[in-house]
Amino acid sequence: MLTLFTNVVGFRMLVLGGIAIRFKKGASPPGSYLAAQVWLRLSAAEAERCRDLRAECAQVWNAALAERKACHEETGRYPSALTLYRRLKTGKKSRLHSQTVLDVFYALDEHVAGTMAKRRDGDAAASFPWKEKRFRTVTWAQDAISWSDDRFRLGNGQGNQPLLLRVPRFWRDLEIVSVRLLYQRRRYRLQAIYRMPPVEMVDRDGVAGADPGVRNLLALTDGDHALIVSGKRLSYLTYIRGEVMKEFSAKLSRCTKGSRRYRRLQAAKHRFLDAIEDQVRDLLHAASRKAVTWLERHEIGTLYYGDLSGILNKHSGRIQNRRMRDSSFERLHAMVQYKSMLKGIEVRDTPEAYTSSICPICGARGRKHMRKFTCPHGHDLHRDIVGAVNIRTKGLTGRIETSPIPTKITYRHPVLLAG
Repeated sequence: MLTLFTNVVGFRMLVLGGIAIRFKKGASPPGSYLAAQVWLRLSAAEAERCRDLRAECAQVWNAALAERKACHEETGRYPSALTLYRRLKTGKKSRLHSQTVLDVFYALDEHVAGTMAKRRDGDAAASFPWKEKRFRTVTWAQDAISWSDDRFRLGNGQGNQPLLLRVPRFWRDLEIVSVRLLYQRRRYRLQAIYRMPPVEMVDRDGVAGADPGVRNLLALTDGDHALIVSGKRLSYLTYIRGEVMKEFSAKLSRCTKGSRRYRRLQAAKHRFLDAIEDQVRDLLHAASRKAVTWLERHEIGTLYYGDLSGILNKHSGRIQNRRMRDSSFERLHAMVQYKSMLKGIEVRDTPEAYTSSICPICGARGRKHMRKFTCPHGHDLHRDIVGAVNIRTKGLTGRIETSPIPTKITYRHPVLLAG
């Protein structure tokens, strides 16, 4: 799901891919939200300003931790985010916008609530926030976002100098609700969450099923035709990343932490991880784009997408657990979902249990070996196509039933753009 609404103390929170956006209670933000991001090219003075803002945000976090502990010692109860805000009065003294300061307090509340939920579920190792920070991600709410000529203006409260940044021109046309300043591997990145414009759902009668996987990222079928998007390149990148990280770990273990060689190895490791991450992201975008293009070409109005939550949360041994952890199922699902929404295609999650084990022709349990599926009655089929057909049938009828196998199968390999 792209959007999930939950009630947070005095606020309504939107969770988008791990990003929390808070709205005042009573304001129900309509529609869905997307994220746009840009790597910033900053001068030395601008980089120093961003560093100061991140350090100021960390000081607010540290003050909230100390005040929370002091309040508990005095009253025997932990204060809420609003109580902390009133006790500290940080919004008047800080060089940050008041909504930015309040966001820090609500983030602390969410961390505490998450730890309590884990402990109720039996996770005794879950710990409450205690560690002080040197730097922290800065978040600006919608009230602090504006434009100044050709610059993106992020306000930092009355009497404080705003942060002016150059961003892509198309950001002017977006209805931005939240902005975050991220620092990742010695580079600054600006991430904007904006409201997706309303999309008119197209009246299409076609129904398709999608079976995500590792060897093949996606298998799609509408009953007559099928598409298989290969995942060999992504598997290769995952393998290379693991092997190179082993070498970096071995070299770093022989260095003194903080030495010149240690810092150089860390920088080289981060450059390598950045390069691999860029390629993985591009491959996933290419795969999801090919899938949605195929859906649009075949007049698909509803896509039943295989839900892998049961497999991802299941303990299946060390090697299989690592394969599931290194896979990109959730990222690919999110990309297919929002690109389908932009084309007016509805995506519905469907439980994937037993969809790859039952023959869609006769309904018997079969055997799987590599990409081949063999049933007791002699039907030799493609394993991923079997899963996609059964997911489509399960989405339509609520159970796995016999269904014809598509006669035309198209293979596509997502490729990286040069440069």
